[in-house]
Amino acid sequence: MAGWIVLGVFALLIFAFNCIPLGLTLAYEEKAFSWQLRVAGRALSFGKKEKSPGAAEEKPPEAKPEEKGKKDKKEKGKQSLADGLGFTPGELLELLRKVLRKLRLLPGKISVKLFRLHFLAAGEDPYQTAMLYGYINAALSLLTAMGKRSFRVFQTDIRTAVDFAQESPRLEARLELFIRIGQLVGLGFAVLFAALGVWLKSRRRRKKEQKAALREARAMLTEEETQNTARLPDDILIPGTTAPAEERT
Repeated sequence: MAGWIVLGVFALLIFAFNCIPLGLTLAYEEKAFSWQLRVAGRALSFGKKEKSPGAAEEKPPEAKPEEKGKKDKKEKGKQSLADGLGFTPGELLELLRKVLRKLRLLPGKISVKLFRLHFLAAGEDPYQTAMLYGYINAALSLLTAMGKRSFRVFQTDIRTAVDFAQESPRLEARLELFIRIGQLVGLGFAVLFAALGVWLKSRRRRKKEQKAALREARAMLTEEETQNTARLPDDILIPGTTAPAEERT
């Protein structure tokens, strides 16, 4: 009897793990990230809070020079942390491709209620701006082609543009989907293992680039030393040497 009870509880846990739907919303708007998780009518949110229409807008107090310096240091630290991952745009595309391949193994399709992406490629360097615009469109094409087997999309709003006059890119994105707990766990493992593989490859690439740069720097130093030695006049004595016999007489 106890064995049947254990099996029944285990079956209920499997049912809850795989069949209970979750409402997940991810948004990046006005340079702020927020997410919301809805389970059985209850919502758990984190991030930017919506302002009430009747609330008056309060201007934030001006920061002191010392506080501004601390904020600048924090922002630089965040930028260096993001750059420390070392992922190139090509490696990010590879990561997306691996995640989409692993999502094919999930049972059923993930229902996407809304996928909104408004992106404006901009920057001080026109070449980098054009490359960024191309990589974003390549990622969207890859997502459209390979995502049909894993996602059931109901509404999309995708706009991409390029502006060489702006100094920084702009991004607004929103994703609303319904996903089961089992699918969510599978998605997390897919992203984790794919990111780990791409990170290991990126680490090996960075080490090779550092070694190549070190060899190039050593070669340049050796070449400069050789050129400086060749430019020395014949009548200058190098320390540790003696003058020829004719000059001594």
